[in-house]
Amino acid sequence: MKNRIYRYDNAKFVLMFLVIAGHLLECFSGRFVSSIYRTIYLFHMPAFIFLSGYFSSFHPKKILCRLILPYAVFQTLYLLFDAVALKGEGINLQYTTPYWLLWYLFALIVYNLLIPFFDTDRRSVQRITLVAAVLLSLLAGYDRSIGYYLSLSRIITFAPFFLSGYYFKKNQALFEDAGSRVQKIVPIAGMILSVLGIVLAWKMELSPTVLYGSFSYAGAGYTPAQKLFVLIVGYGGIMSMALLPNKRIPIVSEIGKNTFPVFCLHGFVVRLLDKMNFFAHGTMINLALTVVLTIGMMAAFGNGLVARLFNFVFSEKRLEKR
Repeated sequence: MKNRIYRYDNAKFVLMFLVIAGHLLECFSGRFVSSIYRTIYLFHMPAFIFLSGYFSSFHPKKILCRLILPYAVFQTLYLLFDAVALKGEGINLQYTTPYWLLWYLFALIVYNLLIPFFDTDRRSVQRITLVAAVLLSLLAGYDRSIGYYLSLSRIITFAPFFLSGYYFKKNQALFEDAGSRVQKIVPIAGMILSVLGIVLAWKMELSPTVLYGSFSYAGAGYTPAQKLFVLIVGYGGIMSMALLPNKRIPIVSEIGKNTFPVFCLHGFVVRLLDKMNFFAHGTMINLALTVVLTIGMMAAFGNGLVARLFNFVFSEKRLEKR
């Protein structure tokens, strides 16, 4: 595609790698493993949600077919899989508390449905909306009642990143017109901020529960200052994405273009491996297995064949023909 921005495909490849690796790291423990895990969770979801905001638009049929329908299908499949294959507590089909990783799909449904309420070309209003979203994200931590139900806590916590991506798309020309000097400074500043954030997170031994966006301050034992720190470091990771090459990289760019099926399907493998106690080895062997398995799942689920199948099943074109 002539005008395709391959930097975003390459970024999604990296982020999807981190998502799968992060989920596999939950299957075993260790001090070094915990440090890697915290590092991944500082960046991968803020950046992914930013990109989701960048590519989002209010299109009801598309929201129905590409978000609501996949959520309903995979919520059902994962709950059945948990009950039957993993020998869970029994079949309990419900759609108000997303199963594990499906909170992300549920959050995207809500964000996309709310686009008409925050869509504006006025940059002053955009800034006010972003500041309000950050304040709401910080205030949400005081409420002990919100959590996994409706993914409400995460939706509020990560909303600033979605809004930032959505508004960046609207103002991208300003960044491109700012000159090469500014375009070079931004990713370098982001990288510096990211490195400082990693060092401070390790030094503070920041608990992963702080990074999930699902717990109140009292529930996870952290402070509004720490949550603000996590938000700021998340933006550092987003700015760092500009360092990625804006050119097609064989395999990498192709899989990066097809991360949706990878996201939806990899959870079955991760849960099954965890159930089998697959990572019953030393730390270095487990880490090596994590890398190999992550690459394997990305190749298996991110190829063109699987992507075409998903595009056929979850296509809004059939509705548009009616």
